[in-house]
Amino acid sequence: MFATTDISEFIALTQRGDVLAFDSLAGLSALIQWADSAPVNHTGIVVDEGQFVMANRPEGTEAAVASHALLDTLAKEQVRSVLALRHERLRDDEDLRDAVLHRVDYYIANAPKFSAIDLGMLAPAALSRSYRGSRSHARWPGIAKVLWLAGVFGPAWLRAVPPEARVLVCSELVFRCFVESGVDVEILEPFAPLGGDPRLPVRMITGLTSRVRDRFGPRGRAQVLPEPAPIVSHCGIQPDWVTPGDIWRSHSFDPVAMLVKPPLRGWPTLDPSQPSEPTEPSEPSAPSAPSAPTSN
Repeated sequence: MFATTDISEFIALTQRGDVLAFDSLAGLSALIQWADSAPVNHTGIVVDEGQFVMANRPEGTEAAVASHALLDTLAKEQVRSVLALRHERLRDDEDLRDAVLHRVDYYIANAPKFSAIDLGMLAPAALSRSYRGSRSHARWPGIAKVLWLAGVFGPAWLRAVPPEARVLVCSELVFRCFVESGVDVEILEPFAPLGGDPRLPVRMITGLTSRVRDRFGPRGRAQVLPEPAPIVSHCGIQPDWVTPGDIWRSHSFDPVAMLVKPPLRGWPTLDPSQPSEPTEPSEPSAPSAPSAPTSN
């Protein structure tokens, strides 16, 4: 794998069909990384030289699934690093690469909506999966209780994220475009099937979480998506439950290049429309002349 601090050099190392895994500063980014125990919080797919497609909260009039200039995106101060992942079957197979990108076009054309709240709904199950064997349990009993609650409530919260391709998150888009094109993506430890702790009123929790999602999440369009229709599950994996960390950990992808940006000399604004000004280093002060010795 080749690592660089030069954006143009990194872009030149990517090819169509590569998956980009971002480490960025924005909204839920830190929560996603902590819950998922992964250094990434966002994913996209390279579709052409210098262009990539992602599912993201739209800005202005743009669609939730749209093509973006890679140079402009990587230049944003909120992006700290990006890892390019290449599927083992797409290295030399142009037909498979075209099939994946054709599926990307399918989702662009059918204009699904983006739902950040769905990633939040996955957080309890992700916490339980990531930290159930953490050594900090003994030293920090409070953390152990949080993780126990996450494990108990996680399956019930998962019920609030139904198999719905009209509302997507970034990692779900990547997973769908590959597996719906006949290119398998291994998920090392997918979330458990629907279930729940028998001690809990699962129906009540499911009803509550579903109302939260309906209240704060976007609504998909009512009409049925055209053929070939999106899948409900793949090898027992519900695409809506795939996280950015699942893509990053998958053995199906090999890292080929990494962009590591120099540290920002100042505080980011976290607002792409308002870039922050770097803090200028202060001039070092001249050393003071030694004082003359005093005579006694």
